[in-house]
Amino acid sequence: MKKSEAAFTIGILILIGVLLRVIDLTIPDLATDEAQAMFAGMGAWTPLGMWLLEAVRFSIADELVAIRSVSVVFGIITLPLIYLTAREFTNVRTAALATVIAALFPSHILFSRLAYLSIQLCFWWIAVLYCFLKARKSEKFIWYLLLFLTGVAATMTKTQGLLFPLLLLAGTVIEKRKLKLSIINYLCRAGLRHPLSITLALSLVPFTFYFLTHPNLAGTLFLYGGNMYGVSGPLSRLVTLISTWWHVIGLFLIAIVLSFKEIRRLPWPFLTLMILGTVMGYFLGAGHEYYTTHLILWSIPIAMTLIKLKSALRSISVAILLLFAIVTFGPTGLMQNKWTYDLYGVRGFWNSYSQEINEILKDEEAVTVLGDVGHHVRWYLEPRVLVGKDMESPYPTNIVILFSTDDADRVSGKIVSVIEHLAVVRQNEG
Repeated sequence: MKKSEAAFTIGILILIGVLLRVIDLTIPDLATDEAQAMFAGMGAWTPLGMWLLEAVRFSIADELVAIRSVSVVFGIITLPLIYLTAREFTNVRTAALATVIAALFPSHILFSRLAYLSIQLCFWWIAVLYCFLKARKSEKFIWYLLLFLTGVAATMTKTQGLLFPLLLLAGTVIEKRKLKLSIINYLCRAGLRHPLSITLALSLVPFTFYFLTHPNLAGTLFLYGGNMYGVSGPLSRLVTLISTWWHVIGLFLIAIVLSFKEIRRLPWPFLTLMILGTVMGYFLGAGHEYYTTHLILWSIPIAMTLIKLKSALRSISVAILLLFAIVTFGPTGLMQNKWTYDLYGVRGFWNSYSQEINEILKDEEAVTVLGDVGHHVRWYLEPRVLVGKDMESPYPTNIVILFSTDDADRVSGKIVSVIEHLAVVRQNEG
């Protein structure tokens, strides 16, 4: 294939990836975490990402398309950033192929079309990585300044954002070590005085002030920690993580596994971010699909693997991944198949029935909701919601909501209403 033909093909594939990020933005309805981000209602997050969504909502339009367009923009501008990052340690052909794979990466397409903050954090982390690699190589002031700004943006978009700058800071200290120095001199002279270390440390200052002045941040983090989501034990968490990956990215998971052998060729800053983005779901919520957003980083080692194949085999591989992405996240007419992602299959239950349920609960000050996702419904129910995942009967409110009628034996009382799989139960007095 001639260079002009290859460039045209690459451009078309990337364009398809861009189009997949902008179609059907109103499907599905508003999801719970989107609501938390839109209305700045999550105490466990730093505010930058939520402020951005609020700014769009108030200045442009309070419409689902407008709000989700923020994620679309971040999703699209991540693609050239993948190319620039790959060019720091690969050649042009590999970087271009990595951009194509990133453009077609299912989980990144999915969360580029939803107002989750994971897409913003993914962009800022890759931006931090790119600025770090440039500053490390050229030592020009502009790259230190951009590293500081992107570090601040990452840490102030979501609380998890501080993890990567912290790891880079630790890695820089270790990289600049002087073996003959004492431990104190090692930390002060070998690492912390280096411009990269200073820049990274300064980028954490705004987060530190925010954390100290917002005690609800730490309180919410502790509240939502541990086994709140019902996933406990190393093996069960791993199984949940892998099943979540397969459910969201499918064939791309196979490509990730096949690219493991290229890990040794990656520079440590990139490898640090890729590992962080991969294991974060295991430790912070194996059942949360949005952690798969960061798996887009694997597009670079996947490209490094595919570039070694013969041209025909490489083209077939990319064609299979392209077909999978289109069938999975293409126009609505293509989504009525076994690959349909749940969020795109039907209208959200709570968006459809919250008004009807609130009419039933109109005289209640508070309700108990049983189930792993009980905390989600507080955005839809007018009474105060008590999460009763591990509560024992009798419950502290008159009304108990069950996510399945099969759990009716958990409550001693009368079923007031059944809406699809949900049951509203009034407890027996006394």
